[in-house]
Amino acid sequence: DDYSLFDFTNADATPTSPATLKNISYGFLLNKAHNAGVHNLRIAPEFNGISGYYDTSLLTLGNAVDIGILNLNSKFVYCSDFQCFGNWRVTGLGLFLSNMAPDIDNAITFGIYERAQISGYRCIMVRATDIQRILAKTTNTVTIPWSPSNRYQHTGGYIAPSAGTPRTYTGITVSGDQMTFTGVNDTSNFTVGGTAYPASNFGSSWNKFRDIYCLGWDSPNNMPACMLGFPYNSCGLETSGHNLRTTIFENVKVHDRDCFLHAHQSD
Repeated sequence: DDYSLFDFTNADATPTSPATLKNISYGFLLNKAHNAGVHNLRIAPEFNGISGYYDTSLLTLGNAVDIGILNLNSKFVYCSDFQCFGNWRVTGLGLFLSNMAPDIDNAITFGIYERAQISGYRCIMVRATDIQRILAKTTNTVTIPWSPSNRYQHTGGYIAPSAGTPRTYTGITVSGDQMTFTGVNDTSNFTVGGTAYPASNFGSSWNKFRDIYCLGWDSPNNMPACMLGFPYNSCGLETSGHNLRTTIFENVKVHDRDCFLHAHQSD
C-alpha cells in the first residue's frame, strides 16, 4: 500500500498565496511547556459510552478528535503510565515542531515517554521541520519544488540552507511545479541538490519511547482504515523532518495490520 504524511494544511496554496492550516483538535496540549509531563492519565474520545470500543457490530469510530496528547515545541517532557485510547483521527501521541524563521528557538528535545498504551490512525508521530530539495540557484534566487501545502509567505520572509543561518527573501514566483525565492540576501550556503527549510533550529532529538504498546487504527471488526473513508491504512509510527536525530524506541510493541514505521524525509 502507499502511504503519505499527514498534511496539516488544507493543500490550498496558489501561485500567489500560501496554504492555510487545518483546525486540529486534541485532548491534552503541552505548548512550549518545558519540563512538563503527563502521568497516570487515561484519555479517550467518547464512543457510545465505553462500550462502543468493544461492540464489534459498530462500524463508526466515535467522536472525531484528532490527537490524544500533543507536545508542541516542548523540551524535557516526561510522560509515564498513561493511556491514549481510541480512534484518534491523526495520532494518539504527537510531537510536533511548528515554527517559521526567524523564530528558531523551538525544539522538541530530551523527552521521555514510558509505560503507555497508545492507539490512533498513527499511534506515535514525530514531526520536525519540513524539507525541500533545492533545484536551482543564482546569486539572489533559490528554486525548490512548488507544493499546494507550502506555507512560505509570498511577500517576503526567510528560507534556511542545510548549513547556515536563515536568509531573507523579498518575494516568490511560481512557474509550473517550481517556486523561486527572489531577492535572497545570500545564496552562498545553498547547494543545488541539497536541502532547504523554512527555519533553522535544533529540531527533534533525544526523544525516548520505551515500554509502550501501540494499537493501530483498525476498528474492532478488523476493517482497515482505508475501508472507513480514509486514504491510507494506519501505521504504528510516523517520523519526518529536519533535524530528526536520536529518536529511540525501546521495548515498543506495535499491533496493526500493515505498516510498522513510515519514515518520510527524515533528516
